Amino acid sequence: MGSDETISLTHNSKFQEFDAWKWVDPALPAKQVVGFKQQVYEQVFN
Repeated sequence: MGSDETISLTHNSKFQEFDAWKWVDPALPAKQVVGFKQQVYEQVFN
């Protein structure tokens, strides 16, 4: 894992996936992510 300083949300790319980030409980993303990605997030965190 990198440090907070290595996270960049200002990369000028049409493929930028995220516009914000924060540290959260690992179970939380699987509940908030768009439906078609839920299974992937659940597999990663379980």
